[in-house]
Amino acid sequence: MCKPASMIICDGGKRCVWSANTDSHEEIIAEFMLNEGTGRVNFVRVEISPKDANLASDPATWKFATDQDTTPDWYDAKDAEKLARAELTKWIEKKIVVDRDIGTVESGQYYLLGSSTVEALDSSKVVAWDSSKVVARDSSTVESINDNATLIVYVKTDKGVLQSVNAVLVDRSGPKVKCCGGKQKVAMKGKVAP
Repeated sequence: MCKPASMIICDGGKRCVWSANTDSHEEIIAEFMLNEGTGRVNFVRVEISPKDANLASDPATWKFATDQDTTPDWYDAKDAEKLARAELTKWIEKKIVVDRDIGTVESGQYYLLGSSTVEALDSSKVVAWDSSKVVARDSSTVESINDNATLIVYVKTDKGVLQSVNAVLVDRSGPKVKCCGGKQKVAMKGKVAP
C-alpha cells in the first residue's frame, strides 16, 4: 500500500520524482512514463512516511523505506534517502495545507490539517484531518475524513470515507440533504439549496 510521501528513484539513482496528483507508485510511474525495462529494474519505489500517519509531525522524524523487493545494482538506500528527503520539502509545500483556506482546486492531491478549507473540483483528491472542511464537486475524490473534519459533497460519495466518529459528511448530491456522522446516518429534512 502506497503511503504519503511516495516517490520514485530513477535515472540510475540520480533523480527522485513524485506527483502533485497522487501517492500511488503505479500512477507516478505512468505520469512520468517510466518503464520497467526488459528483464531489469530501472527505478525504485520509495516512501518517506510519518510515524502513526501524523502528517503534522517533524519531517526529520519521518521514516524512509524502499517499497519493493527487487532493486537494481545501482540502488543505494542511503543515497536514495538523501534524494527523497531533498524532495520531501517540496512535496510538503505542495500537498500539506495547515490552518488555511486554499480556495478552489481543480487538480492535485491535498492533505488538510488544522482548520483548513478547500473546494475540490474536477480531478482533485483530498484527505482531511482535524477540523478541516472540504466541499467536493465534479469528479473530485475525497480519500478520507478524519478527526472532526467536515465534508460537503455534491457528488455521490461512499460514507466509508469517514474515518472518525466525529467526522461529518453532508451529502448534497441528491434532492434531499443527507448527513452522516461517523458511523451514524441521519436524514435531514429539506431540499438542496440551489
